[in-house]
Amino acid sequence: MPLWKIPTHLTTADSIELPADDPRVRLASLYNDVMDWGPVEWTREWLEPATGGVLRKFTREVSFGAGWNWERRPEISVRMSFPPGHPIGRADTLMAGFENTALASESVSRTLVDVREESASMRVQFHPEALMTSEPHVLRERLISLAGNVGGIYIYVGGLVQDGFSSGFDSSQNGILLKAVGPNYEDLDRMVADFSLYLQGRSRRVAGVDGNSSYPGRFQQARQVISIDWDADAEARSRVTARDVAGALSPYFRSRFPFSYSDMDGDIQLPIRLEVEGAYDRDMDRVVVQPLQVRDSLQIQLAGLAEYTVEERPTSIVRENQQYIRYINVDFRGPSQMASTFIERELEAYQTNAGYGIYIYRSSFVTDKIRDTFGWLLMAAFFLVYLVTASVFESWKLPLIVLLSVPMAGFGLALAFVWTGDNFAEGALIGTILMVGISVNDAILLTDRYRQLRELRTHGRSSVLMRLAVRERLRPMITTTLTTIVAMLPMIVFPDNSDFWLGMSTSVVGGLSASTILGPIIAVSCCSMQR
Repeated sequence: MPLWKIPTHLTTADSIELPADDPRVRLASLYNDVMDWGPVEWTREWLEPATGGVLRKFTREVSFGAGWNWERRPEISVRMSFPPGHPIGRADTLMAGFENTALASESVSRTLVDVREESASMRVQFHPEALMTSEPHVLRERLISLAGNVGGIYIYVGGLVQDGFSSGFDSSQNGILLKAVGPNYEDLDRMVADFSLYLQGRSRRVAGVDGNSSYPGRFQQARQVISIDWDADAEARSRVTARDVAGALSPYFRSRFPFSYSDMDGDIQLPIRLEVEGAYDRDMDRVVVQPLQVRDSLQIQLAGLAEYTVEERPTSIVRENQQYIRYINVDFRGPSQMASTFIERELEAYQTNAGYGIYIYRSSFVTDKIRDTFGWLLMAAFFLVYLVTASVFESWKLPLIVLLSVPMAGFGLALAFVWTGDNFAEGALIGTILMVGISVNDAILLTDRYRQLRELRTHGRSSVLMRLAVRERLRPMITTTLTTIVAMLPMIVFPDNSDFWLGMSTSVVGGLSASTILGPIIAVSCCSMQR
């Protein structure tokens, strides 16, 4: 077991009810006193790097998943996100305004537009000669100015330079998505509200904080609920019930959703929507002052009868492992690196109660299911390699020397990712499998020559025979490693900011380098212990 896996302190679950002379309490106290002793702490800090410290840094500091990477592209991108049920025709009209502005510039070669009900995107590409002028940057500022006049939706304009403009809240916005957890929902709600106010007062670049975001990947705006205080006095004065008012207001808010389905002209289950003219352009302030048709011969004005409030609530309540989860989305106007640095600093400064916490949400493709599956596959691969090499070498001990190259390769892989800071994404996982196969082949080459020398010199010492095998087989081993590393160097020296290829090359280069250097040393050391 690595030293860093040994706990620093022990506690008993029911220590309050146990007497002080209970063996479990005494053992835990003795263990804690020993671990807190100065020489033990110093020894632990000194030994950890040699007994798994690099693996601890690898699991704690390396990002598992696709992170934010800025790539300089000679184009402008415009992205929009709409609430569920938003008419696609309205989305197309809104994006058409940006497209016409872009096409009005002579520097634009073409625009690529994709409009859907919940999102829309546009890519603006330029003539090569226009990229040497300032016109693309001028157009970018025009589109940003146009985006600043659009409200109620998320819109992003970026490209050409590192900084981008974003308005509203969205999961793709600067990567500032936070996750708050706690055992009590009401206390968690108060903590999120307090942290939102705290964050807004810490920097002028924080344009807003949405503490009611939904699960990442869905529409990120909070659900707005309109509450009308329709009491007995309002019902007596208007002779209208609360149900009648809700029915009269329903068309204003449900115009985008079908209320029924019908079979027409051979088509089955066509949706039917009841649209109120101008419903999309009206807000609640206008609705309450205008006459509301409740019945055929009865109209009322809500403003004189009742007051209303608009409350923001989460789109869903999530509980995982007896912990409530809330997502916080921060609208930070600035570069992504500046935003990440600011959030990390403020999270360290903000004090939470025991059992509660706020963390930066990081998406990762390495889920628990993938981790468990990969672990079983790795164990199965080890077992099969051991059986194959044992049958070929006709020995149960020699395959162990072959398998020793895999931990050495893992050490080099972890060290490479810690040193470079690259993301351990899908390509890194594929590179790991590739690296294990090549490192095992080199170990098989070395072990096979050692077996041949042992058959020729039956009375020779094992350590001497292994050193001879290393001297004879080290050149082909180094040649195999160097050719593989040289093939991966272009992806490291000239990266395209893609986590897939960069992660794969980092895995192969780091793992093979360590296994080629450390593998023969470990093999000679193991053989030296044999008599």
